[in-house]
This record gives sequence, structure tokens and C-alpha cells, in this order.
Amino acid sequence: MTTRLSRWPAWLDIIQGGTGLFLVLFMWVHMFFVSSILLGKDAMYAVSRLFEGEPVFGEPYPILVSLFAIFILAIIVLHAVVAVRKIPSSHREYSRMNRHLGSFKHSD
Repeated sequence: MTTRLSRWPAWLDIIQGGTGLFLVLFMWVHMFFVSSILLGKDAMYAVSRLFEGEPVFGEPYPILVSLFAIFILAIIVLHAVVAVRKIPSSHREYSRMNRHLGSFKHSD
């Protein structure tokens, strides 16, 4: 009789990788748009109005930026919760990790 292994760890790894990739891409895009200040205050103002939805709705809605910030915070929390499960939770797991790391032929 064979026991069936759980697929949850694999799914959690996929979620962790996906949220990590999303957060990295978000940071790149965020830095790109924040750097619009280098083009002048009018360029930065245009970018801020863009994200407030003015081109789509005809008037700015700053709540859109706040809602997106809440979404990003939720992604950060999800990523942290999924990642924290990999931290050793017992002395035996910690010792096993240290033995494994000690077997690497590397100075780091």
C-alpha cells in the first residue's frame, strides 16, 4: 500500500514564487513611474493623475491608489505567510539545516 503525498507544499511553493515575482515586477514598475519626477513636476503630476483614473473616468479618484495599496499589502502578507513556513520550527529541523549548509564547499 502506498501513501499519497500531499500536493500542498508544491502549491504553496508556486504561490510563494508567483507572489514574489509579482512583487518584484511591481517594484520595478513603481521605480520607473516614480522616476518620472526627473522629467519635471508636470510629468510626475500626469503620472499621478493617470493612476487616479482621470483619463478613464474624466476626473481623478484618489481612492483607486489607496485600494491598489491595500491590494499590494495583501500580496505582501500572503507572500510572508507562505514564506515563513520554511523557517525551521524545531531544534531538529534547525540542526538538519545547519548540517546541510555545512556540507556545501563554499565560504558563505
